[in-house]
Amino acid sequence: MKQAYYLSMEFLQGRALLNAIGNLELTGAFAEALKNLGHNLENVASQEPDAALGNGGLGRLASCFLDSLATLNYPAWGYGLRYKYGLFKQRITKDGQEEVAEDWLEIGSPWEVVRNDVSYPIKFYGKVSTGSDGKRYWIGGEDIKAVAYDVPIPGYKTRTTISLRLWSTQVPSADFDLSAFNAGEHTKACEAQANAEKVYLIY
Repeated sequence: MKQAYYLSMEFLQGRALLNAIGNLELTGAFAEALKNLGHNLENVASQEPDAALGNGGLGRLASCFLDSLATLNYPAWGYGLRYKYGLFKQRITKDGQEEVAEDWLEIGSPWEVVRNDVSYPIKFYGKVSTGSDGKRYWIGGEDIKAVAYDVPIPGYKTRTTISLRLWSTQVPSADFDLSAFNAGEHTKACEAQANAEKVYLIY
């Protein structure tokens, strides 16, 4: 069976709860169940942070495409990066308005399924050299491990649910410079981790 793969640098999903129960036609039942427990659906839904995976029209369009693919029952996947700081929040200080990073993953996301069984080594920097056997080899650079996180995207009035696969970065434990840490050079010891986390920021 053929599958479609939609790759985007941004996915502006918004809050997943209301979208999911709406597509499954469970909004009324969900609201009634919460009411019986002494809670209000709007108040509960407002506790979910926006998935900060984009900050513009490109991300909104990409998410609409995934919703449509699921609704039309197409076998498809979305692929993107698991940004940590994809949006910003504003605050007012004595100096005026300021933009600060907002960590939407600060308390985790119940929609994500971490796939530790789906990971790949990724190389940054370095160079490609040709060996004596005529084959090309990647020399030097940094090794980063890409780990998959799957997010369900339910279609509207259908049983089809596709996945948005987001890639996060991890640094192999061997890359932590313990000798530098013990020598008090903490910044140098964590340099590999800091470089890996650069992909967490979208702008």
